[in-house]
Amino acid sequence: MGYSLGIDLGATTCVVALRRAAAVEVCRIGEDDSGMPAVALPRPDGSLLVGEEADGRSEYEPALVARYVVSRLGDGQPLDIDGHHIDPLTLTRAVLREAMVRAAPLPGVAPDHVVVTYPLLPGVGPEELIAD
Repeated sequence: MGYSLGIDLGATTCVVALRRAAAVEVCRIGEDDSGMPAVALPRPDGSLLVGEEADGRSEYEPALVARYVVSRLGDGQPLDIDGHHIDPLTLTRAVLREAMVRAAPLPGVAPDHVVVTYPLLPGVGPEELIAD
């Protein structure tokens, strides 16, 4: 039996609900609660830390942690993080992917449907957010 995900991608937090058959439940994708911080931290090797891992590093590397990345989607400008220009869409997709991985009832099993809610931003549609 398949499942569907509803993802609420906010400026500061990401929350996910999972539906199987007629049952709907809020997923605990955060370490301490149902929400995961919607933050990202680009690493020198090109990988991205997201969620609590990125948020936790902000104490030591505050200039490297990207916050409010969803709010920056509509302005068409890259984020300047430690002298590197990074597309906010790349960071937002990383947060979405991590939320989906954390919410999956079985590792590696993709949902049948995904619905994403996010702040209204000019020029940003679902086709930009969910490309892969």
